[in-house]
Amino acid sequence: GDCNAAAFWYDLAARREPGSEYGPLYQGICAAGDAEKRALFQQVIGLNPANDRGYYWMGITEERSGDCAAAIPWFLHALERNNQVVPTRLALARCYEQTGAAEFAAGEYRAILVLQPDYRAALQALERLEGRP
Repeated sequence: GDCNAAAFWYDLAARREPGSEYGPLYQGICAAGDAEKRALFQQVIGLNPANDRGYYWMGITEERSGDCAAAIPWFLHALERNNQVVPTRLALARCYEQTGAAEFAAGEYRAILVLQPDYRAALQALERLEGRP
């Protein structure tokens, strides 16, 4: 919730385990500017390229900055590492919708429903995309 209150703990985590991606990951989540976020998430990727977290947060940073086209490859990289993560699929689906790729968005919403059959946001999005009431 409150990044200011958590900053001490994030810094402590980074100092305690300098080779771990958790310090820069949490610092990136709470960073003020996009450039700082990107630098920290790139560090996360460098420390653990097999993990999906850094790629996901790079995508979120791009999406939040209004550039879904730039976010899509990051979400795809994250899914290459772990394709069972609903928030990543949901973010990718949102960006596909934003860029006019409704068919790809629908595919992601369907993939979410395979993982969580009663996921309301995915059900509603599919209804909207398919023009169902």
